[in-house]
Amino acid sequence: MCVAIYKPAGAKTPSLDILKKCWDFNPHGAGFAMRTPSGIHAVKGFMSWECFVEAFQKYRLEQFENDLFLHFRRASKGSITAGNTHPFPLSAALEELRKTEFRTDYVLMHNGTLLVTPVTPELSDTAELSRRLGEGCFQQKIPECLALLKSFIGTSRIAVMTPDQVHLAGEWHTRDQVLFSNLRWDLKDLGCLGKMTSGDSGILHEFTWDDCPCQIMEPKEPKKTRSGNPWIWKTGKITSSDFEKEMLDRGYYLASMQTPNECGASESLKLWDSFFTELLKYRFCGYPVLYSTGPDGLMVYHWGGANPRKIGCIYSEDPVCEFPGSSGGKGNVPRTNESGNEAESLNCFCNPADHLAPLVQAGVPMIYNMADDNPQFPADEYTRSLVKNYLAACKVQVFRQGGKFNLQSVCDAVEDAVRPKL
Repeated sequence: MCVAIYKPAGAKTPSLDILKKCWDFNPHGAGFAMRTPSGIHAVKGFMSWECFVEAFQKYRLEQFENDLFLHFRRASKGSITAGNTHPFPLSAALEELRKTEFRTDYVLMHNGTLLVTPVTPELSDTAELSRRLGEGCFQQKIPECLALLKSFIGTSRIAVMTPDQVHLAGEWHTRDQVLFSNLRWDLKDLGCLGKMTSGDSGILHEFTWDDCPCQIMEPKEPKKTRSGNPWIWKTGKITSSDFEKEMLDRGYYLASMQTPNECGASESLKLWDSFFTELLKYRFCGYPVLYSTGPDGLMVYHWGGANPRKIGCIYSEDPVCEFPGSSGGKGNVPRTNESGNEAESLNCFCNPADHLAPLVQAGVPMIYNMADDNPQFPADEYTRSLVKNYLAACKVQVFRQGGKFNLQSVCDAVEDAVRPKL
């Protein structure tokens, strides 16, 4: 992860206090690019905070009026060197990409991880993207390139400064007219969240968000990852199930938000969007394990289908992956939405099993723990069609209970699935 900052012309440059927070969270080098009357002037390769402050003052960035890029790197690919700091020119020449000061007409910075293989191991993924854009002479087609990349960059954010404007890709956050690629640097403390109760498994935080009851269970020994706190996002309340306790012991956080409707209604999905964004401010990683049991699977698959690149994996126990009644089954899940009308419910809630293309395209791993003999949520009615349709397309693992299952194997599978994104 990194943080990329775009200060538009006329906006006030973020203070050194704010930039110090950005540095502390992303300490692998910094750089900036200024739009000047003679073109874009980029200076980078600051490997200490003191060196950055010296340059900040030398170039009078606090009073800079025109477009300004600032970037603080947290390495995910490539070596930690001055040459791999951002921003980069769009050039096919490696020596140009490694320069720590240059003037150019096109400059690029990025936050996230790109699925590209650099031409040399020490080159970062962002440098490789800049090299490929330069090699293909795409400088005159930046809007078209970013539109094409939109489907492939996941949660990444990209900014390109050209001679006449700035082009952005991905979701940016605005503060005081300045755009930030993320707000992870402005972290909050879990201790501020409502009631705290200490237990054998960790610390339980209970609070409300958007008028919904929420819980976060903090493990005694949190797992450290470069992407933030790994977490299990559960539908319904935290119940201290065997799976939950085992993942807590492995250092994962648990989080839950109880919405008025857990079947994937649009208002509930908006509440989940809001909750997800809020937890990122507490250094929760951007790729939770979505965890559901029974009918709550409807919520998981609806939100996951709308946000496939924000998921580490999906783990479900006896999940409902088809809306009850759609296939004439006799399962024991209520067949109505908030209105109480069954026909309206079937129209309102599309079957997750029929709408998983986004998850398939994103390659989201899916792990199922299904009982062959569960009379309440029979697998033949609620789950097996999903497994049959998507087994070949997705990374699907199925653990059949039959009364017992190997907890360690399930938890190992979950960790293996989410590890590449941590």
